[in-house]
Amino acid sequence: MTAPQVDVISQNVSENIRREQARDLAASVVQALFRLVKLSTLHAIDNQAMVRQVEETVSLVQDFGQRSGHNVSILFTRGSVFVSGQLLKANRAVYEGALELGDILGRCGYSEIGIAKDVRASDLYALASALAEALRSARPALADRPAPRVRLRAVDEEVLRREVAVDREGDETSAIVRTYATAIVILRRFYDDLRQGRYVLRQGVKRITQRLVDLSANETPAFLGVTALRNQNHDDAGRAVNTAILSLAMARQITGDVVLLQRLSMAALLFDIARPRLTGVARSGGGGLVPQLSEQQDADVPAGTAVVLTALGLVNEPSVTRTVVAYEAHWVRRQAALGPVYRGLRQPTLQARILATARAFNDLLTPAPGEAPLSADEAIAKLEQEATDPADRAVLRLLVGALGIFPTGTLVELSTGEVALVVQTPAHPARYSQPRVRLVLDASGGPIGRALEVDLAERPRHGEPTRHIRRIVATSDDPAAASMRAHAAVQEAPQVSLRTPTIPAEPPVRSAPA
Repeated sequence: MTAPQVDVISQNVSENIRREQARDLAASVVQALFRLVKLSTLHAIDNQAMVRQVEETVSLVQDFGQRSGHNVSILFTRGSVFVSGQLLKANRAVYEGALELGDILGRCGYSEIGIAKDVRASDLYALASALAEALRSARPALADRPAPRVRLRAVDEEVLRREVAVDREGDETSAIVRTYATAIVILRRFYDDLRQGRYVLRQGVKRITQRLVDLSANETPAFLGVTALRNQNHDDAGRAVNTAILSLAMARQITGDVVLLQRLSMAALLFDIARPRLTGVARSGGGGLVPQLSEQQDADVPAGTAVVLTALGLVNEPSVTRTVVAYEAHWVRRQAALGPVYRGLRQPTLQARILATARAFNDLLTPAPGEAPLSADEAIAKLEQEATDPADRAVLRLLVGALGIFPTGTLVELSTGEVALVVQTPAHPARYSQPRVRLVLDASGGPIGRALEVDLAERPRHGEPTRHIRRIVATSDDPAAASMRAHAAVQEAPQVSLRTPTIPAEPPVRSAPA
């Protein structure tokens, strides 16, 4: 491990400890503020209990500001309390007091209170006096700024409930698209921080991880469909989010363990976390593009990823798990150059193989600028050629199953009883399960002499039956079905789709007279 890599940990340990201490201190700040408000309704401002409570609250707010570097901001919403953007971590008694404080402010028409980190006793006296006077009134009213360093704000509850309302309406596609867009924005900001040398795991990254896991549960086509935006999101953030979506879709086929899925998703989102450090961008503090990795830097990616992930999450079970998954996934992708992971003493985890395969598939469909992207069919075929290990081939099956894709050459049975050969896979991920097929056998099992192609993604013509794939008869690499594929290949033309209008052939080009 090189010295710069060690510096990453040493630079972030104190910052992480400081943030954790500030979060623990937030409970004390909220409790002190609640006691101050309650005492203001029972005692006069100059009462000794009030004086002691004001002094304690000032000390706690200033201490919180020194440790976190932020002012105190307390938001009360939907039975939850957020302090400076983080969910309040407290015992039941403190949380009940915090919710009661929120109810008191709510009676005055406010749902958020902000206190400057350089607050003075006079500010809290003014706040307590204004609150006590307002609560004695039948219709409590309070100014937005009861003191120079205290601010009150009303947050529209409809805005806070908007996302929940949309989900309840069943508009899952909109929720998926909105989550995808939010994830791209949050990841771009996070990677910008990395390029500036700021190694702090944003809370939004964790929320996006949880949201992606929740949305993956229903296995809707739209969940994979948003990855079609990869051409517009070919940066680090776009690749990370697409990889997380593919990884979750693959893992969902074998487990519903939310904890394992969240750790896999987080490892996918943080897959490229070492690149700025290895290229020197983070050390220089500059932004912009990350240079291409050299051969040696590329070999250092697995170890560098482990170092940076450890710096971000320290040593705990969730952090160690995602670090191991990301480390092994990077090594698996470089196994030809680096040799077996752990020198062959143990095999990489299944999660690591899933992550490596998902990332490889996404990279093939989103190549470097200037290179032509492969189709989904071609990408699957390339991964199949490279998968020499039985475990890798099994993971590739998970990818095919997650995508709902039928590679070209697959023989399928349709809902009408006909047997058909897949001849073209749709470009959009949401339509992978509706390929163009060529009919080979009719419903009675007899051969079809003239080639007829059906685009399952198109609406059937009037009088035509609705077709969909019922089951797979033979995979594209099954030698037992080679004769049937050969028969389909020599069927008589024309190759006409039953679901799209026939395009007239162009007239032959006449040669000029001699």
